Amino acid sequence: MVGGMPKMQVYLPDEIYNRLKATESEINVSGLLQEALTERLAHIERLDHLRNAIDDYEKEHGPFTEDEVTAQEVLDAKLAIRAKPKRKNPSAL
Repeated sequence: MVGGMPKMQVYLPDEIYNRLKATESEINVSGLLQEALTERLAHIERLDHLRNAIDDYEKEHGPFTEDEVTAQEVLDAKLAIRAKPKRKNPSAL
């Protein structure tokens, strides 16, 4: 174990491996994979909590109707925060 951490073997398609090897000195592969997996696992855990909350709600109040789901989708679309495209800094040109 490196630094007290277990090892895991990762397989990459040839194209990704070759691109990675070409820029190896610029990328901390282990750190990048740890960060990506941490984010993905947190996402999965949030989805699990959401599914459990929905199941609990539906056990108490009954299943959501199509009208309720549609109304919520409309509200979500109105409230969604949309990222604005980054503008190039004219002074950087």
